[in-house]
Amino acid sequence: MEHLVQTDNVYVVSVTVTSDNDLQFSPDPVVISKENALITFNLLTPGYIFPVDGTALVVNDDDEEEFPIAWYINPVMIGLADYNNNADEYEYTMTVQNIATGARIVKDPQIKNNN
Repeated sequence: MEHLVQTDNVYVVSVTVTSDNDLQFSPDPVVISKENALITFNLLTPGYIFPVDGTALVVNDDDEEEFPIAWYINPVMIGLADYNNNADEYEYTMTVQNIATGARIVKDPQIKNNN
């Protein structure tokens, strides 16, 4: 049996912690051009994780219809569904945590829906 793998509507965002304790996203903004997209956020800096208390990825309440669900996949990967029904720019809040100290870094990058 052959499996069909469709990846043209999966968007990967790399998340890194800079030397001055800031979050950097690549790309930022992530530009979504397909409907029913999946965005994965991959934390690449060793020693940091996404917190499990619901603060790792927060979408504004007004935008929940566009972004119906987020998944905590593992300590360094989060998935976000994006219907991409409305061409607009959306801010979200991302938080990462230093494993050793518990210190958190928070930033508000953007998603640009371009349907």
